[in-house]
Amino acid sequence: MPSDNATTLLIKRFEDFTPNANFDFNQYTNGFGTEASASNEEVSLEEAQARLLPRVENDLRFIESFGERYGYDWTDNEKSALASFIYNLGRGALSQVTQDGTRSKAEIAEKMLEYNRAGGDVLPGVTNRRKAESDIFLGNVMLQGG
Repeated sequence: MPSDNATTLLIKRFEDFTPNANFDFNQYTNGFGTEASASNEEVSLEEAQARLLPRVENDLRFIESFGERYGYDWTDNEKSALASFIYNLGRGALSQVTQDGTRSKAEIAEKMLEYNRAGGDVLPGVTNRRKAESDIFLGNVMLQGG
């Protein structure tokens, strides 16, 4: 979509568009994995995009603020990887993976790989997502687009 950027395109690699709400381990989601307002909610592609963009913008601001607070100078790739990571896991995962700002960037990238479970089970799709996020975070893969 015209308003996409590298971060939203990354998230969309893992969050397929789903118009109807589905239970996703902790909550009902639809669109591109955003929280549904009801268990039977149906959204259009346009509404899904309208929900995704501000969520990602807010998450990026949160990541930048977190970085400033703990002395991280995030690159655009690192911010995008972390945005995808917390989009999937919630903002508290940033404190966890950084151990409240005490881990090096290399340690963060390694720890990201450990967050590959849902409902207690290792999921191949989540494992692949964490590998991609870690590779992007490390700069092994450079994001473009938008």
